[in-house]
Amino acid sequence: MNRSAALSGLSSLEILLGLSLGALLLTPLIQTATLQWTGQRQWASDLKLQQSLSTVTDSLARELRRAGSWGWADRAAPGSLNPYSGLQLSEITTGANAADSLVYAYAHPKRTEDGVLSDDERWGWRLRNGVVEAQLGLGNWQAVSDPQRVRITRFKLSVQTESVPLPCALTCSNTSSPCPPVQMMRTVWIDLAGQAPQAASTGPQRTLKTAVQLRNHTVVGSCRD
Repeated sequence: MNRSAALSGLSSLEILLGLSLGALLLTPLIQTATLQWTGQRQWASDLKLQQSLSTVTDSLARELRRAGSWGWADRAAPGSLNPYSGLQLSEITTGANAADSLVYAYAHPKRTEDGVLSDDERWGWRLRNGVVEAQLGLGNWQAVSDPQRVRITRFKLSVQTESVPLPCALTCSNTSSPCPPVQMMRTVWIDLAGQAPQAASTGPQRTLKTAVQLRNHTVVGSCRD
């Protein structure tokens, strides 16, 4: 009996030792798996954020390239002003200053050109309560970014203008108006940042910066004094 009890006790001790050794061996494996799982979740979250920011900038760039589009640009009388050439930020923006909203205009793509700027030909972009919104006609603002996927923490726009002189056959004597005329080539710089909507204010952010050159340049001045 005593021998059987001793053997039974020895088996229990061996089991406990085996379990302890197994736990020691499994602990680093569990820690490694946990780190990998956490890293994969962070990678997936970062990828989702970056894709959301890219969606906003791609939409903005596509729309901005239409700014100033005018159906009569190729047959307008010399010196005629393009009614869609305006590009207005929420603040006067020069140099390094930036604004968080932008409004502009272009001819309605589904209507015959009449040369008159209408309310439904006014477009724009702005940041409101962590969401980027687009204006589709005066006062008609719609969300572009998904607040369930990303909270936009920075949306800064700035305009860089380059003046390019145009050839002129006349000799200019009146300096009150640009002569020869100049072509205003405008580039809009976009600075965007966002974070996961459930993250605290100190959570990680992702940024995206890009530049969009407007296709429809504005001509200022003429070859007439």
